[in-house]
Amino acid sequence: MIGETAIVDANYYKARYHGDDIPDALWGKYESQAEDEVNYLCNGWFDYHTLDEFPANFFEHRIKMAICAQAEYFNELEGATELSDGLNSVSNASIGNFSYSQNSRTPQKGAQSLKSEKAKQYLIPTGLLYSGVC
Repeated sequence: MIGETAIVDANYYKARYHGDDIPDALWGKYESQAEDEVNYLCNGWFDYHTLDEFPANFFEHRIKMAICAQAEYFNELEGATELSDGLNSVSNASIGNFSYSQNSRTPQKGAQSLKSEKAKQYLIPTGLLYSGVC
C-alpha cells in the first residue's frame, strides 16, 4: 500500500482489536501480508489512495480491524497457503505384485483460503469490496 509505515501497529491490534494471538516478533510480518491481502480484497484501492481520503474515522477503524483480522488469520494458518499445504504429496497403492506411486498435485478437501471471512465482514460497510461500475 502507499507509504512505508504500517497502517496498524501492535498496540492497535492489542488495544482496539483486543488481539493477543500474534507474538510481537511476528506482528510486522503478518501485518504487512494482511495489508497486501486487504488491498487485494479492495481491488487495489490502496495502490492509489490513503486512509486520510475517507470521510470519517468509521472507515479507518473498519479497515484497520480488517487488517488485524487478516493478520490473525495468517497467524492461525502459520504460513500455510492453499497451494503449498493444501496438496497431497504422494499417493501409493499396492495390489498383489502391482505397485503404483504418483506425486499428486490435487487439492485436498478443506484446503484453506487465504482470505479471512472476518476481514471481509469488516470491509463490507466501507464499499471497498464492490468491483462493479458505479
